[in-house]
Amino acid sequence: MNRVNGANGGNNQPSTTKLTIKKNQGITQALFDLVKQMKTEGKAEISDGKITAKEWTQTINKIAELQQKRTENGGQKIYSGGSDPKDYRGSFIVQPNQEIEFSAEEMNVLYEAMGVTIKSNAPAEPKAPAAPKAPAAPETSKTPAAPATPKAPEAPKAPAKPPVSSDNIPQNSPLTIIEQNVNISNRGKSRVKDLASGNSYDYDENGYVTNTYDKDGNNTREIRRDADGKVDRYCDIEHNKDGYPTRAIYRNAGGTVDICYDYEYDKDGKPAKIITRNADGSVKDYLVKEGGKFVKYNPDGTKA
Repeated sequence: MNRVNGANGGNNQPSTTKLTIKKNQGITQALFDLVKQMKTEGKAEISDGKITAKEWTQTINKIAELQQKRTENGGQKIYSGGSDPKDYRGSFIVQPNQEIEFSAEEMNVLYEAMGVTIKSNAPAEPKAPAAPKAPAAPETSKTPAAPATPKAPEAPKAPAKPPVSSDNIPQNSPLTIIEQNVNISNRGKSRVKDLASGNSYDYDENGYVTNTYDKDGNNTREIRRDADGKVDRYCDIEHNKDGYPTRAIYRNAGGTVDICYDYEYDKDGKPAKIITRNADGSVKDYLVKEGGKFVKYNPDGTKA
């Protein structure tokens, strides 16, 4: 059972939060169970109505950061083992019935990563009525001042486009076994469905996967290989509810992020903005559709 102890003023946020790990459960599962319980009780809201894969990655990365801070400050560790999400056997290890206590500050970091907003239901305290002011003394008549000479209006400046903020980019997204291995029987075939995952795959003439599609038919990954079938790089693609690509994350063969592109659309579904991000999520530059063509801007909103 997830238990919440303590209280923090009148905003219904506890000063500490204690999680008890259930059997066959990890840290993120315990946190998500807590959030779902809070949502049912009307104490929290989840941005997308659920925890997305992106938010899972953000959460596990934040847990690793909190572990490092605790270690540097001599605090109690959250988990044992390493901090590599790809190493499921040797990282983020917890035990059944293990209790983990998080401070309010740590939980705020985790709530933000999970896209969770904590509701505040406490009524505001009534304010004491202000003391009546003494009547002001009547003003003596003054000689009216000469009117100021009007200033010439300044020429309007062209406004800069608002700057684009940095964003978190999932850093860990390895190729699956299907995407790594060769399948001779599927050479040259397209949209071959895997019954276990529900995903579909395109194969090249050698039997290597070149494209991955989700259950809705969205192209979620493109894999580029050299003549020997060795992975050169691959691209993870995210989509909105209408199936339009919203983000393309380019990775090298080792899975490290090289660069990322975010896409925004107008009401007609046509591209309106393209943001180029560095591997750490910071903005390199961005393009805005103006007058039928794209105009390039610097991260601070000035034209490039």
